[in-house]
Amino acid sequence: MGYVVILAASIGVGVLVYRLSAGMTTEDDPAMWAGAAPAAEPQAPPPPPSNFERLSISHDRLTWHDRITGTLGLVVAVAVAAAAVAFVIYLAGTAVIALLEKAAS
Repeated sequence: MGYVVILAASIGVGVLVYRLSAGMTTEDDPAMWAGAAPAAEPQAPPPPPSNFERLSISHDRLTWHDRITGTLGLVVAVAVAAAAVAFVIYLAGTAVIALLEKAAS
């Protein structure tokens, strides 16, 4: 029964993390990320990228293998974190119940 509770709690935590992180947005101001002081006057926007990329980290195109590996890594990381949180909650609940039983006797 305890493993079912851990599994259900880990799935619930995983869904909660996914839902909470889905609405997160990033700032579009590079100066904020670089830690620079805000500019006194607005500057002209940079020219649009010539290769239709918004953020060019690498010029190599990602293969399906790279995308699947990244997605699988994210799924595994979220599942392990959710299972760890569920296990900690289970252990805390067990400890509280043991303390209450000891105090009642």
